[in-house]
Amino acid sequence: MKIDLTNGQLRSTASPWTLIFCTVTFVTALAVVPAASAQEASADSSADLQNSGAPDANAAAEEDGVLIYDRIVVSARKRDESISDIPIAISAFTGESLELAGVNDVRELQLVTPGLVYNQAAYVPQPSIRGIGGRGTGPGSEQAVPIYIDGVYQSFILGGIFELNSIERIEVLKGPQGTLLGRNATGGAINILTKDPVEGFEGNATLGYGSFNEVRAETYLSGGSDTLRANLSIQYLGDDGYVKERTSGEDIAGVDTLGIRGKILFKPTEATTVTLGANWSERDDNSSLALYALDGNSLFARSFGANTGSNGDYEVFLSDVPFLTMTQKGASLTVEHDFGFATLTSITGISDGKVSYDADQDTTDFGPVNVGLSLTQTDNSTTEDIYLASNGDGPFSWVIGGFYLSNESSQDPVIIGPGVSEYAVFATTDAYAFYGEGSYEFDTGTTLTAGGRYSFDEKCASADEFIAGGNGVLDDLPETCADWTSFDPTVTIGQKLGQSANVYFRYAEAYKAGLFNASNFDANPVDPEHVKQFELGLKADVTPWLQIDAAVYQSDYKDIQVTSRNPENLSVLTLNAAEATITGVELNAVARVTEQLNLRAALSQIDHEYDTFENALGNNRRPGGGNATYFFDASGRPLVKVPDTTASLSADYTMPFYNGDLTLAGNLSYQSEYSWDIEGRVNQPATTIVNARLTWLSYGDKFKVQLWGKNLTDENVPLSVTISSLGDAGRDIRPASYGISGTVSF
Repeated sequence: MKIDLTNGQLRSTASPWTLIFCTVTFVTALAVVPAASAQEASADSSADLQNSGAPDANAAAEEDGVLIYDRIVVSARKRDESISDIPIAISAFTGESLELAGVNDVRELQLVTPGLVYNQAAYVPQPSIRGIGGRGTGPGSEQAVPIYIDGVYQSFILGGIFELNSIERIEVLKGPQGTLLGRNATGGAINILTKDPVEGFEGNATLGYGSFNEVRAETYLSGGSDTLRANLSIQYLGDDGYVKERTSGEDIAGVDTLGIRGKILFKPTEATTVTLGANWSERDDNSSLALYALDGNSLFARSFGANTGSNGDYEVFLSDVPFLTMTQKGASLTVEHDFGFATLTSITGISDGKVSYDADQDTTDFGPVNVGLSLTQTDNSTTEDIYLASNGDGPFSWVIGGFYLSNESSQDPVIIGPGVSEYAVFATTDAYAFYGEGSYEFDTGTTLTAGGRYSFDEKCASADEFIAGGNGVLDDLPETCADWTSFDPTVTIGQKLGQSANVYFRYAEAYKAGLFNASNFDANPVDPEHVKQFELGLKADVTPWLQIDAAVYQSDYKDIQVTSRNPENLSVLTLNAAEATITGVELNAVARVTEQLNLRAALSQIDHEYDTFENALGNNRRPGGGNATYFFDASGRPLVKVPDTTASLSADYTMPFYNGDLTLAGNLSYQSEYSWDIEGRVNQPATTIVNARLTWLSYGDKFKVQLWGKNLTDENVPLSVTISSLGDAGRDIRPASYGISGTVSF
């Protein structure tokens, strides 16, 4: 790896990784083309590269002493296909594989998906893929890596933190998804599929206990007939918290969450399926509000000699105990009808989200002057996605469809302190899109795919202006609106290399709609951002027991939406940076060494910088504490919150033990150092997270006992960082924790 210390910045370049990619591609091609005829019989049962966990017993097989198992089936292109046939970089995981890797909530997907980073801006989740992610926090903001659950677009930007409940599989699509999953998908998309009801009857119940008095209880029931069946999943998680608030003596940074999800599936005819789904969850989690002064940088500690926590102590000094409560509920209706030549699918979704929180922003116990932040934010959406996808095995396949979103969101006045002007903001979004994609496979093994999406967005915002501590509304600000359109094409050329590998070249575009700044209301909208990406990829079964996927790409990223802090009232501002270039390489491999042992490894290396960013807002640390804002030219600096290197290594080993099977599984995840701010003053150190799980499954898979450990290296780094005139506020991730659980299946 090349190291560049210009201007004091530690940077790596992607060129050597590009060389590695080309070498792997060349060697793999030499290996697989001569072996094509020998592997032809087993091509349809090749290994699942992305399935981070032991394959299902009924998927594994042994032919002539050679170990093989199926690649996972995904629906990234609106139809079920083998992941090896899709010319898109995808990481896909079954629910069982996520359990083995210790992935319990959506943020932990980054532990098994190099290139995915699940950051937080205070309490707001901001996932990014390949260096591209969301930056907004207020009403009307949306993610640049959207989340879909059973095909329903999740618009609530604050709702991107939740426990995984009754998961069938999760697909992480990398790169712009501007055509099929194109709602703001400039970075990629996370596609979550929950379990469908089954015929007959099945169920399970789990009870677990862990560190910090963690209690986890889950139950899942499913059953019915061929024409009518249903399922229900109930999940509870609660603990005391891992941070001590010294002023009150209370334990904070705890979780208390309850989630319920269910489906009813009805088949009135062989050709028609109707699925009604519903979900409800409530989450109390103030871990993002357990603030301390990062490296002692606190204005109040300097000015008043107040107490503040420090890095790694797992203790804070606050004037008030913070709280954050989030409620989400929704329903969906999916209707599928098979016409023979094609299947028509309609997915209608409604969702309702609400977050209320109160935080002490100054990171100290100084009560006479308390800089608090309190608000309630709501989000209500209706979506419709209807599309027609071709059936059959002919050389030409296609899909056409349309999408509609209606959203209303609001934010109550932010309470900071007396005399500060604040706003109650109301925002609406009306958006629609039309999309289509077609693929044709020639006799030569070449496949040409082309598609596009036309999007229209209209966003409106209005506000009531308040003086905090005063009486009533100061001014009723008129509604202001803006609209944007975009056409985003995708073109892919794929070529089979025998029966066991293929290469592809993909060009894709996507755009993320503009928005209005909410916390400090501004009638001038923030412009949309646009991404163009070129990608060269390889998917290969080198042998029946070893698979390699690789991709090298370059992204041109324009009008980037970045966040900063208003120095007057600490509200979050979203601004447009000029443009950036991101280049990277990804390598993924899986080896089934024996029937008992599986190994998986993945690496993402990114080179990234702002090409032009002349009016970046920075923060200089004042002597003793607090920050002073200033504007500077950030051109040539790396992107914020983007590690150059992310990697994962996992393994599982199964052996017979006491009338059953014993499986030891472990996962190691690595992120290199990155910066929380544009000027590179506040940096996140390199982090290695290790999770492990020991599972005993016995008596016909009826009983399961698991011992688990998370963050076994006891890494202590910030969960998130907030930089403002008050100083630098950090929140620590959960320390090493351990637990046990038991499951009964019936």
